[in-house]
Amino acid sequence: VCDLPYGPDPRHRGDVHRGAPTPAAGVQAVPVLLIHGGGWTSLGKESLDSVARVIAERGHPVYSVNYRLLPQAAFPACRDDCLAAARFILGGGLEGHGFPRGARIIVCGASAGGHLAMLTGLALGARACAGIVSLA
Repeated sequence: VCDLPYGPDPRHRGDVHRGAPTPAAGVQAVPVLLIHGGGWTSLGKESLDSVARVIAERGHPVYSVNYRLLPQAAFPACRDDCLAAARFILGGGLEGHGFPRGARIIVCGASAGGHLAMLTGLALGARACAGIVSLA
């Protein structure tokens, strides 16, 4: 499912990627928030489609998001957007797409998105964040 909004800005959009069912019966796979790179100034969620597919094929539902870019939106707008996307997932915004309300999430990003993943996961804390993955 493409371009599901998590906030009011036109860049506040994400794509849901779903693949294989949960590998172990009765175990819910941890949802993943996926954040693109691009030096905080370029690219978009589509740049990580292949990564999203690999994660989804292993049973994790993925929400791959855009965020506001520099210089149109000054820092910390990009961090705030990623935190809003995480809270959207945690608050049940994607329940109808296989993301359980209140489940801890993994925050993953590539390059500048890896930096945003670390900032987002640390801001969420261990009660909401099951892990942080920074790809470079």
